[in-house]
Amino acid sequence: RFVPVKHRFGLCIVDEACQVACNALPLMVRADQMVTIGDDKQVCSDGHTWSDEASNALEASLPGITSTRANNLKPGHSFFNLCQVSFPSSSFFLQDHFRCAPDGIEWSKETIYHNRLRTFKPSATEPTVRHVHVKEGKRENNI
Repeated sequence: RFVPVKHRFGLCIVDEACQVACNALPLMVRADQMVTIGDDKQVCSDGHTWSDEASNALEASLPGITSTRANNLKPGHSFFNLCQVSFPSSSFFLQDHFRCAPDGIEWSKETIYHNRLRTFKPSATEPTVRHVHVKEGKRENNI
């Protein structure tokens, strides 16, 4: 359901914007101010694909938009990606991470975020990762 044009939002916050497809674009038109929160290291949840014909039609219908912005309107790209490309000087990295304990996010912290995250352990007494031996478990292809 669409919000009538006369109705506006003073502030629109889109959390987990990397999980939102570009069909959220009308929110940007209706909001006086907008905050998008996301992680460009996450994969967009949009599993749709477009034919070459549809992609070419989109690009042809947007002659004043750079190809980088047009590409970010296509499936496989998120609303967060589009905002990053459209407003590059307005983004910043939130380095404090509270949702995962340090031992649970250490690999991602080092490998994906190049040690830019600061993690905080929710409980000093309980381990957040427990190793459990599964007797019936099988290993295939080193996984």
